[in-house]
Amino acid sequence: NADDNRIEMRLVAQRAVRVAVPDAGLTVSLAAGEELLTELSCKYSRALLESRLAVAGLRLDSWLTDAADLFALTVIRRRG
Repeated sequence: NADDNRIEMRLVAQRAVRVAVPDAGLTVSLAAGEELLTELSCKYSRALLESRLAVAGLRLDSWLTDAADLFALTVIRRRG
């Protein structure tokens, strides 16, 4: 999902199914072709991360990247 800067993982029912999760007291019914969103992997540029952290009262302390600048490891701290 490029608009939201994230990768979305989904399961798609190949046929109508009903799944029970007893420990959660939950039963889910899916029609054939229906999707279930199972994972979000959010991707942030440094600028976007810093702006979101500021709203939460946090700050970026360290930003370490790979040689191609595709991945980052961060240290985040509370402001003040």
